[in-house]
Amino acid sequence: MKTTHRNTLKENDSLQNGKYRILKVLGQGGFGITYLVHHTVLKGDMAIKELFLSSASQFYCTRTSDNTVLPQFDTDEFEKFKQKFNEEARTLFTLKGIEGVVQVIETFEENGTSYFIMEFIKGKSLSKLIKENGILSEQQAIEYILQILETMQQVHEKGILHRDIKPDNILIDENNKPVIVDFGIAREYDQDVTKTHTTFRTPGYYAPEQASSRAKRGAYTDIYSIGATLYYMLTGTKPESIDDRHMFELTNPSEYNSELSQQLNDIIVKSLNLKPSERYQYCYEMLEAIKNINPEEKVEKEKKEKEEKEKEEKEKKEKEKKEKEEKKEYVVNEVTTVKEVITEQAYVKEQKDTLVETSDTKKGTLVDKPDITNKNKVEKFKSNVKKQQAKPVNKPKHNNAKSTSPRLKLYMGIAAVISVMAVVLFFILSDKPSKPSKPSKSSNPSKPKYPKMVFIKGGTFQMGGNKYSDEKPIHRVRVSDFYIGKYEVTFAQYDAFCEATNRKKPDDEGWGRGSRPVINVNWNDAVAYCKWLSQKTGYEYRLPTEAEWEYAAGGGNTHQEWAGTNSSSSLGSFAWYGTNNNGKTHPVGGKQPNKLGLYDMSGNVWEWCSDYYINSPSSNPQGLKSGSFRVYRGGSWHDFATYCRVAFRFSSTPTFRDGVLGFRVVHR
Repeated sequence: MKTTHRNTLKENDSLQNGKYRILKVLGQGGFGITYLVHHTVLKGDMAIKELFLSSASQFYCTRTSDNTVLPQFDTDEFEKFKQKFNEEARTLFTLKGIEGVVQVIETFEENGTSYFIMEFIKGKSLSKLIKENGILSEQQAIEYILQILETMQQVHEKGILHRDIKPDNILIDENNKPVIVDFGIAREYDQDVTKTHTTFRTPGYYAPEQASSRAKRGAYTDIYSIGATLYYMLTGTKPESIDDRHMFELTNPSEYNSELSQQLNDIIVKSLNLKPSERYQYCYEMLEAIKNINPEEKVEKEKKEKEEKEKEEKEKKEKEKKEKEEKKEYVVNEVTTVKEVITEQAYVKEQKDTLVETSDTKKGTLVDKPDITNKNKVEKFKSNVKKQQAKPVNKPKHNNAKSTSPRLKLYMGIAAVISVMAVVLFFILSDKPSKPSKPSKSSNPSKPKYPKMVFIKGGTFQMGGNKYSDEKPIHRVRVSDFYIGKYEVTFAQYDAFCEATNRKKPDDEGWGRGSRPVINVNWNDAVAYCKWLSQKTGYEYRLPTEAEWEYAAGGGNTHQEWAGTNSSSSLGSFAWYGTNNNGKTHPVGGKQPNKLGLYDMSGNVWEWCSDYYINSPSSNPQGLKSGSFRVYRGGSWHDFATYCRVAFRFSSTPTFRDGVLGFRVVHR
C-alpha cells in the first residue's frame, strides 16, 4: 500500500537556490520529514531532513504556498524545537566516521525552519524487512546485532545515548549492513549520573528509566532497546511494554521461536531486565556474551528434539496398532457371545416345545422338564444347529401357518443376527472415518447495539484555555440540556451500520474490533452514522458541538483541565494516552469516568465535533455553516497529556481518516 504524505515539499521543489532538488518523500515522523534530493552540482543523490512537527493525528506546523513553515503554537516554543533539531545534526556530525551511523554533510535554515543534509542509505528498515520476509534466522540476527553493538559501543564512547533504538531506526543497506539513523532524541550523558531528560519513547523498546524525566542513564539504557530489537528480529513481535511488565512476566522469546538457542534466549532476557544494574552495563559485554554462544548447543538441541519426535511417532503408531487389534478382538468376542446366547435360548425353547405322545392318543403329556443346566445337552444341541444350517430348508408339509416348525424359525433368526453382526464387524474393522457434519448456521444473529446515552443538565462554564492561541480567550458559554454517548462509538456499533448500509468497514489496524472505539472514520462517515442511527431509533442523533463536548468532558459547571482530573500525574487513571497506551487503542470504559459518568473523553481516540474550525466561539455556539475544516477534541492513545486537555483543539478536512480518530454522538 502506498503511503500518502501530507504538508510536504513537492517533487522538483528546490532548496539553497537550486542546489538541492526534491525527488520524493522518504519518511515522515514526529520531528520532521525526510526527502530524497539530488545535488545538482555534485550530481549525486542525498537525504535531507526538514524540521516539521506532527503526530499521528495532527500537524503542529502548516506550510504556505511559498513553502514557508508556520508553527501552530508559540513561536518561542518552535525556536526551542529548532535548537533541538540542530542538536541532532551536531550529534551526527560528532559521530562522523563511525561505521554504521548515517553521516551528516551540512546544515542550513530556509523557509522559516531548519534542514540538514545526510548521506542517502539505499535499503530497507529492519522492521519493513521482517514484515515482508518474516523473522530472521538466529545466525542472521546475530550478524546484525553484533554490528549494531560494535557501532553503539563507539557512540557511547563519544558520550552519546541514542535513546530510541528500534527496528524502524535501523536501515539494512544494499551491502546487507545495518545503519543506525534518527538521532532526534539522542543526547550526551554521563554513566550513572542523574540528569533531566526528555521522555520521548516508543512502547516496547524504551527502558524503564526513560519513563522518568530525572533518572540515571547509561549505556544500559540503549542496551535495553538493543535487546528489544533483537527480540523482534527473532520473534516478529516486540516485548511487553514496561507498563505491562509491572503486572506480567516477560514472555521468553523462545516461547515464540522454538528454534532459538537457550543461550541467546538468556542473553536477550538479561538485556531486558527492568533493573538497570541487572543488565549488561556496556555494549562490549553483551557483544562478548553473544560471541561466546556455543554453536554445538543448537545442534544438540535439534538432535534431541528430533529423537523425541521420532520416539513420539513410534509410540503413537504402536498405540494405534494395539487399539485396532483390541477393537477386532472385542467385536469377535461380542459376536461369539451373541451366537452362544441365542443358541442356548433356542435349546431351551425346543425343550419346551417337545411333546411326547403316550399310548393313549387322546391325551398328550409333557414327560420331561427342559434341562437347561445340562451342558452336554446344550453342546449337543449347538452341534445339531450347525448341521441344520448346512441343510437346505424344506417347505412345511402342512398348510396351516401355525404348524410351521419353531425350530426353523429359530434357525432363520440366528442366521439373520449373525449376518447383521458380520456387517457391523466389517464397518468397524474398515477404519473408515465418517464424514463430519456441517456446522449449523445461527438462525438468531445478534442485534445491532446502539450507544448508551447519559443525560447532561445544561448550564454555563468557562470555555477555552490559555495554553494555545486558538483556545483564547477564555469566555463564558451557556449550553442547553442534551444527551451524550457514555462511551465512544465502538467497532461493534459502527460495523452494524456498515452491514445495514452495505458500507465498507474501516480498518482496525490489527488491534481488534468489538468494544474498541471505531477508528479510521472521517467526519462524513460519522455524520452518516448519526443519520442512520436517527432512522433506527427515532431520536435525532448528531455530532456534539465544540461547546457541548468541552462542557461534558470538563465535568459541567465545575470544569476540570482533563476529563476526570486537574492533575497530569493522575491522568493515567482516566485516560489511555502517550505514557500507557501500549501502541494502540483500548476497549472503551477501561479507565475511570469523569464527574458526569463519561468515559475516555481524554485520550483513547480523538472525537469529531460538528463545528467548522474557527477560533473559540462566544455564546451557545453551533459553529459556522461553511468552511474547509472540522474540529476534533480530546487527544488520543498516541498523544502527550497536553493534547488530551479538554480545551485543546485541532482540525482536519472532513475527508481525513486516521488510526487515532473516532467519535461519540449526542441527541436532545
